Amino acid sequence: MNDRIIGDILRGIKGKLDEQAHGSMEFPKADPFEHGVQVGIYSGLLDALSIIDAVLSKDEEAERNS
Repeated sequence: MNDRIIGDILRGIKGKLDEQAHGSMEFPKADPFEHGVQVGIYSGLLDALSIIDAVLSKDEEAERNS
């Protein structure tokens, strides 16, 4: 994958993360289940970014060591 595609993926996920955070603050859910859904979506997006970062770091390290 080239850097442009990776950048687009990261920007897309960060944009959704920002939307989710703002939406949760503007329209907080009183229902515990709905609140849990909001928290779960946010957490999932953070996890996705963390996984991508780990994969990219491992790939960069492998390139340096080859």
